[in-house]
Amino acid sequence: MSDRRLAVIGILAFFAAACGLADPTPSLAPGESVQAEDPECRPIDILGPSGTGVVLTGVWRSNDFGVYDLHQTGSCLYWLGMSQYSGEEPGSSWTTVFSGILQSDFTIVGRWADVPFNPDIPADSLGRGTMTLRIGFDQSGEVERPVLRVANVTGGFGGSAWVLEESLAPAIELDGTFGGNVDPLFQTGCAWIESNGQRYELIGGEGWEVRGDSPLRLEDGRGHVIARVDDPLRIRGRVSEALGTNCVETAILVEELGPP
Repeated sequence: MSDRRLAVIGILAFFAAACGLADPTPSLAPGESVQAEDPECRPIDILGPSGTGVVLTGVWRSNDFGVYDLHQTGSCLYWLGMSQYSGEEPGSSWTTVFSGILQSDFTIVGRWADVPFNPDIPADSLGRGTMTLRIGFDQSGEVERPVLRVANVTGGFGGSAWVLEESLAPAIELDGTFGGNVDPLFQTGCAWIESNGQRYELIGGEGWEVRGDSPLRLEDGRGHVIARVDDPLRIRGRVSEALGTNCVETAILVEELGPP
């Protein structure tokens, strides 16, 4: 078992206990027995629009440049999320855990917290709060893909949508032009490639970063400019409508990019 998987198991077990979702073993009276499973984790079925059962356990990708290991047991859901920025080991910038309960209305209500997986992360930068997720389905094409979206959150959590990695479409290549927009006050926005009249928001990737200051540009992580707005760009990645933000409906999880 990998060191990362061991870390996932240890952190999730600790967080579940700390949040009161897994009780310590009680003292027993004569003749009493210990219940093997948490009574909160009741059996529950998640059915997609086609009636197919859905299990949320697996590796998910998010629009916050993170990779998330989810573990569902009955109505209980736990995750370990790690940043996956270009040129960094997973979890170098942030690591977050979540523990929640699946409701009958397809929402998951729980609590999240940042954890100091990387000892260099200052303790005063760690956030925590409550979160309500809603399970939806991306039915583009003939494949029914589960999607998680934030319905309500406190504490300043970054991500807002997740897709199951194994359900993502095969990688494609696009030729187009680089573009984007940015809020000059908050230095936030999004960047995209425009190809054949459609825009795809750039999500994740290795060896590049979007600089949000003006003028918007794409850099290789060492300060070298790959593209400025309206420059030609070639990209390889996997498309997901579920990860698109308000500025661009369709996102592309970038695997490679560069000049054509």
